[in-house]
Amino acid sequence: LKEQFRQTNEHPSIEGFLVDFLEEFKNKPEYPRYCVIGIAGPIVHNTCIMANTKWPKIDGGELSVHLNIPNLRLINDFESIGYSLLALPESEKIVINEGNVKEGAPIGVVGPGTGLGVCHLISSHRKGKHVYDVFPGEGGHTSFSPQSELEWKYYQFVQDKYPNALIDLEKCFAGPALPDIYQFIRQSKPE
Repeated sequence: LKEQFRQTNEHPSIEGFLVDFLEEFKNKPEYPRYCVIGIAGPIVHNTCIMANTKWPKIDGGELSVHLNIPNLRLINDFESIGYSLLALPESEKIVINEGNVKEGAPIGVVGPGTGLGVCHLISSHRKGKHVYDVFPGEGGHTSFSPQSELEWKYYQFVQDKYPNALIDLEKCFAGPALPDIYQFIRQSKPE
């Protein structure tokens, strides 16, 4: 249909953004009847309080009515990534670590952005083939548990920076933590 990159702070709510985004299709056959929106944050009963923005609570039912899109569903942003990975062609995949791929095996997805998104893809056998269901999570809010001396030093580095905060995976490894990781490596290995 259409692709556009916008900052969340350009609109006071997701509704304003979507009205602008869909304006050119109003009263045309191309206007969508189905819509799935991937949103950073947990989805409960087709509603979400979006993480890392000042937008008010997003209600998929209200959006459906306001935008006149009869079938509108909110899903977690990493749930949408999980489904898209299933359609990703082999030519777009890069092997980071060789391993044995087993058909139907569970798949874990982690991605640093403003937060630390996660999802799991679990296979079931339906109609003679493996079919994956996607389960999003908020794994970035899990406490960081160091497993080596280097990780322990990094944990202490982050804890010194945020003395009264829970040191979770998001604080250690999401996009905003990249400068901290760089600074820690520079301090650890100044050459």
